[in-house]
Amino acid sequence: MLFRSNTQGYTFDFVNCEGLARFQNLQGEGPLKEFLKSNFRNLLTVSWEIVGDYCKNTRQDPKLRNQPWYQFFRIIRNSLSHDFRFNVPKDRAGNFLTATWKDRIITGADHGNLIPLSFLGWLGYWELYLELYFFVKNKLL
Repeated sequence: MLFRSNTQGYTFDFVNCEGLARFQNLQGEGPLKEFLKSNFRNLLTVSWEIVGDYCKNTRQDPKLRNQPWYQFFRIIRNSLSHDFRFNVPKDRAGNFLTATWKDRIITGADHGNLIPLSFLGWLGYWELYLELYFFVKNKLL
């Protein structure tokens, strides 16, 4: 399969990529999985930043902070943006917060642990993004 761009003047042969991906993904690892992980990571982190900035600039940030999924999303976003480890915040008394979303729970016991892809799975990452999407669509001015 060739991709040709008449306007940009380049040709890219996808046959090599397909073969490499097929070889690398035989055991569920490789470039396709890394590509998907990278895109989900960007989808969640960039969307979070854009929505957060918008809420702050329009003085709607209390609406965002009051969402039931806010703390959970925030921890996931921070993990994906930094070191892929749960960084569970503490309350004013110094106790780790607990964040829940659907059937997932993040507690102080998770603090510092790597966040595995299996924690949410592909569908979970998409559904978490949809929480933010529908918040923007239905709650913001």
